Amino acid sequence: MVYPIMNPPFGAKKTRTLTAGEAKKHFDWYMSIIPERMGLLKQACQIQNWSDCTFDYSRESLLHLWKWYLGNVVIIPRSEEEYKNEVSKMLDYMRKSVPKEKIEIGWVQIAEDIGIYFSLCLLAYSSKLKWDLLTEPEDLYCRNNPVLSGFINGMVFYHTQIMSVKLINILMKESSPNDLIKTFDVWLEYIPKK
Repeated sequence: MVYPIMNPPFGAKKTRTLTAGEAKKHFDWYMSIIPERMGLLKQACQIQNWSDCTFDYSRESLLHLWKWYLGNVVIIPRSEEEYKNEVSKMLDYMRKSVPKEKIEIGWVQIAEDIGIYFSLCLLAYSSKLKWDLLTEPEDLYCRNNPVLSGFINGMVFYHTQIMSVKLINILMKESSPNDLIKTFDVWLEYIPKK
């Protein structure tokens, strides 16, 4: 299955290096493509004949969507050069945990779109949450990227980071269909009650 990759306005430039003005332009672009990305995700489920994907922004829809993803994700071997490059970035004690496989790029993009859908599920759950853009401090892990804000203690939900962890879990054979629901339940605890 060929799945369209996002084409951000600043190309391959790292979002953390964007100026505040560029970050705002990137954020506006990202918000504008969400309906298109959700359409592509729905279409991918239909192509794979997965009728359980309802896309109703419910907690349960995350279970069906992740079950579909785990049943279809394409894992391919890393080239020797890719593997060595990845290992070279790691601390000594972490080098043995670098998988010799990777997730095919189209399926990485699908995971990013699932992250957007996950964010929309949180937004549907609480009116206290909103899309936000944080441009400072410079060392902020989610700097210049769309996040959800409105959680207690100033916490933000950065779906790209969450999904990156989920993909690593897949490669480490530590994933289950309940993963997204469990993560959703954790984040519900951080939504202000009043």
